[in-house]
Amino acid sequence: MANSLDVSIDDWKGDLTRFRGFYDPLPESSLAELSWPEYAGHIANVAGPRLTRKKEQAPYFVPCLLKDAPLVGRTLERACRAGLPLVGRQRSASHTTTARVIVVDLDGITAAQLARIEQRFQDAGLTYLIFSTYSHGRDDKPGIRCRIMLPVDMAMVAACYRQVSEGLNALFLENLADQTGFALHQQQGVWATAPDREHLAFHREHRGGVCSADALIAAAPVVTPPTRQTSTYPHNSLPPTAQIRRLEEALPWVDANSYDVFGTGSRSSSLPTTPTPSWLARTSVDISCWNCRTVASRIMTILVGLINGGRQAAKLRCLAIY
Repeated sequence: MANSLDVSIDDWKGDLTRFRGFYDPLPESSLAELSWPEYAGHIANVAGPRLTRKKEQAPYFVPCLLKDAPLVGRTLERACRAGLPLVGRQRSASHTTTARVIVVDLDGITAAQLARIEQRFQDAGLTYLIFSTYSHGRDDKPGIRCRIMLPVDMAMVAACYRQVSEGLNALFLENLADQTGFALHQQQGVWATAPDREHLAFHREHRGGVCSADALIAAAPVVTPPTRQTSTYPHNSLPPTAQIRRLEEALPWVDANSYDVFGTGSRSSSLPTTPTPSWLARTSVDISCWNCRTVASRIMTILVGLINGGRQAAKLRCLAIY
């Protein structure tokens, strides 16, 4: 059951931090303990979208408060140059706290897909806010581009926020959401558009219950960590296909009759014109050969051992005898 039994929308409270624009990592304002109508109004005012000719100049937000922590990145560099405190609040993964709202983006979906998604929310009796993003309606970006917000009944740290987002994506969104937005510190734009696309902007809100974070966590796909496989190829056996290709690349240089040092470019005019493979030129292996008609298998074994064993310092010399 996706509808929470513990928190009603009338009792729900949430936090957010706003930024002046895309490139400003320092918070403009922090708003705590907002009701759902207040929260939704700060992100998508019913009076209409924010109009701006540049996407980066629209206000942005993260759905949580920020905490004081050591500054990072360019914000730290600027603080050092200006002699400012090196601890403070900025938009970064190390400064987030907890969120009670999930924010996800749907880019390039069809009207039918969006209708199905909204119907699922309504059938589950959930509160949600949906609004067009700044890029919606651009000729070079077809389809519907929108942002969806749902209040949830749990204060989520970053790892939990990602897991709940994954569950929402699987349970309601047909796995269509942009997964880069599953990071809590990922900034999101408020409802905004360009003046010439104002007529295409849209905003819808449905009032219902609060979504259960536990239900979404249960729906999140289980990720199995990769297991490390041990190679089954001993040094004296044939290598994998990629290494066989390396040998095929190297063997034209193994001419029993006409070179002094193998892999160094010192060769006679009868040597093949194929350039020395760059990976082999770094192995520092010197090879001359005696009786190439009988030593081919021995050279193969030596090369396999050098490649598989990584014995780059090894050296071999064989005299050319006829």
